[in-house]
Amino acid sequence: MPQVIINYLVIILTALVNMFIGYLWYSRFMFGNRWLILIGRTELQLKKMGNFIYLYSFLASLVMSYVLAVIISFSEVNSIIGGAFVGFILWLGFIATTSLNSFLFAGRSSRLYLIDNGYYLLSLMIMGGLLAIFY
Repeated sequence: MPQVIINYLVIILTALVNMFIGYLWYSRFMFGNRWLILIGRTELQLKKMGNFIYLYSFLASLVMSYVLAVIISFSEVNSIIGGAFVGFILWLGFIATTSLNSFLFAGRSSRLYLIDNGYYLLSLMIMGGLLAIFY
């Protein structure tokens, strides 16, 4: 079994990259306005929820980055393309499939599914590419 060496600074940086992608993706310049309509909330309602949602989101990004780093390390991928492919495969196998069930059974819009999953696909591929060059 390959040895896993984790660079925690890279984990933090890729988690921050993930948060920045989310900031852009869900901004009013990209999909934010449409996303708010589809989830039935306003920007003011989200602001009233407080900053804890961003803290929890960052913690989730750290976990996602860590797990992705472990998988990339195990697979011995060391190129941006290879890391992006690992991100794609993980998205396809775990995010796209499990979130599809959630959207179907909750009766959510296919547009919401595409917006949310587009974000995760892009994030995982970029994070995977970045992580791979450090492992």
